[in-house]
Amino acid sequence: MTTDPVLEEKKAWETITIAGHTAFVYPASFIEKIKNNLNEVPQGYLLELGCGCGAGGATVGSNHCIVGLDFNINDLKRGKERFEFINFILADAARPPFRDDCFEAVLSIDTLHHIKDLEGVFGEIYRILKDGGIFFAKEPSAWHPIALAFNLLIHILGRKRVAHWHLFNQSIYLIFGIGFFTPHDIPLSVISYANLAKKAGFQDGKLITCSALPSSLIEEHHSLSKVNSFLEKFPFLCGTFLFKSRKIHSRGKLKRG
Repeated sequence: MTTDPVLEEKKAWETITIAGHTAFVYPASFIEKIKNNLNEVPQGYLLELGCGCGAGGATVGSNHCIVGLDFNINDLKRGKERFEFINFILADAARPPFRDDCFEAVLSIDTLHHIKDLEGVFGEIYRILKDGGIFFAKEPSAWHPIALAFNLLIHILGRKRVAHWHLFNQSIYLIFGIGFFTPHDIPLSVISYANLAKKAGFQDGKLITCSALPSSLIEEHHSLSKVNSFLEKFPFLCGTFLFKSRKIHSRGKLKRG
């Protein structure tokens, strides 16, 4: 008997949230970069795709009307209690229920690698962005040695089995800034992200910054910031990256069959 992968993913995330394993710390350098780049678009609507409890959008989007979308009802309930100014919507990130050209910016933090149809979701993000709108994505890197080792473990033991080791996953996230929680994760590299963005019609796609050490570790030991800055020169050593793409109608829009 086959199961719906979306329902399976949803069930896994709801289980993880109940267990209390979705309290992530966002790198300060990433937040600063997103805020600075958001100044390039006029004040308007910011969508956080796969928002969880909405902490990411609340941190960077103070000058915008924030919409948070997620299919995890437990996270959305927590978000409504914490961030009354965010408009939360229960929906699938791969099928955002919005009209064309309605957002100035879309933000995705550690969400894309949980979505099976990446080509489809990039097309949807392009569709709902206004002309000149910006898409930001923070993702764990598929090139990181820990990610490679983790994927080998998944290959040996099976995705579903590893995905439910919640405590182990959370430990990996806190130590290395990388977390893979669900059975269908697809880690992205900078190259694969750029190819997906270009295929969807985005322009001006570029890597904004990357981080080799988790922000929690750097904040506790400030001397490590110089080490992290040096390691950032070698993206394949970095655990996470922040990518930015812009929608420009005049240079080609996604063609749908």
